Amino acid sequence: MTRARDLSRLSNPTNFTVDTTNNRLGLNSTSPDAKLDVIGIVSATAFYGDGSNLEGVASAGLGTALNDDQAGLDVIYYTNKILGIGETITVTVPSSADIAYTQYQEISVTDDADLIISPGDELVPDILGIGTNVQQPGVLSGNGGRVRAGSITDRPGTGAPQLTFGAEVPVGYGITGAGGINVTGVVTAGSFSGSATGLTGSPDITVRNITGVGMTLSGTLNYEDVTNVDSVGLVTARSGLRVTAGGVNVTAGGVHVVGGGVTVAGIATFHNGADFNAILLENVNIVANKLSAAPNLNLDNGMVHYFTTNETTTANPNVFSSVGINTEMAIGETISVQVLSKPNNAGYFPRFSIDDKLTGITTYWNGGSAPSSAQSSGVDLNSYQIIKTANDTFDVLANTSNFA
Repeated sequence: MTRARDLSRLSNPTNFTVDTTNNRLGLNSTSPDAKLDVIGIVSATAFYGDGSNLEGVASAGLGTALNDDQAGLDVIYYTNKILGIGETITVTVPSSADIAYTQYQEISVTDDADLIISPGDELVPDILGIGTNVQQPGVLSGNGGRVRAGSITDRPGTGAPQLTFGAEVPVGYGITGAGGINVTGVVTAGSFSGSATGLTGSPDITVRNITGVGMTLSGTLNYEDVTNVDSVGLVTARSGLRVTAGGVNVTAGGVHVVGGGVTVAGIATFHNGADFNAILLENVNIVANKLSAAPNLNLDNGMVHYFTTNETTTANPNVFSSVGINTEMAIGETISVQVLSKPNNAGYFPRFSIDDKLTGITTYWNGGSAPSSAQSSGVDLNSYQIIKTANDTFDVLANTSNFA
């Protein structure tokens, strides 16, 4: 009678429920939501299989024993590589702990499920560091593993997640998509490619080379250490063109000036002629001194030098430039230098040097001889036509005329 009563209690729907529609069995559960749904305590002499989801078991985080029935293998464990998430779950770490972790190397989330990490909490995959994607396989580093999901969002699912320590993209991969990348700080890359059509704002960009069809600037373009500027079309300098060294070398086409002018402080060489359709002005370097006190004539300051102080003795003019006259002139080229001085019955200039050298210069004087005395007053015009005939070799046609 007692056994019959016990069997009748077992068949009571509140104690034993069979869901034939979903193939589920419930013990002390009227609505089983799993293959075997037990409300209460399940006791057994032993449990087998993967016990990683068991709570309150010390070895739950290590994996499954290779063989529970063989000594030695019952304490050697393995863990499957992938933890599948098929329904939405939320990871919330108790206040008594710091992080949540799993020994699985990968976490795979299906398209219809979400893996939610509560704010302030962390979930570390592959805590044992035994996966092949860790920095040091086999070391308990706890920094390996990966999460595979169709999309990653913030916890409410309405925005982007925060990458606390940044993101590292392996070589051969990139960040792609139809959206954009908005960065408040600095973006550093080995190279940038693609169209820059959508680049807006006021960024400071430092680059090594710019190659393209065209470039439009509303501000100032500053060059430093530029060796060559190669332009297929026109180069327009709206506020002028300043060349501080090296000169302007035009090998074909010439220089056509419609308005304004060309200002040259130093030597200008025209190999194929020059056509000036307006007034031709030349700079005069006016020196409040006498030539005998300042005999070095820097042609970077112009080809005409006027010394306004009365002379007291003779002198020998020396013409030079920052680059060097011999360097600036090619063989077969000529320059014209004029020196104006006030002789004051004392100053005349019988000799002439180039680049601080008296050698290599053959001077031909108008009238056949160099001046040997000074005029009493007025202004002397000392003209020197310098022709380069060989390296460091010059013929000079010299003339001194007095205007009183």
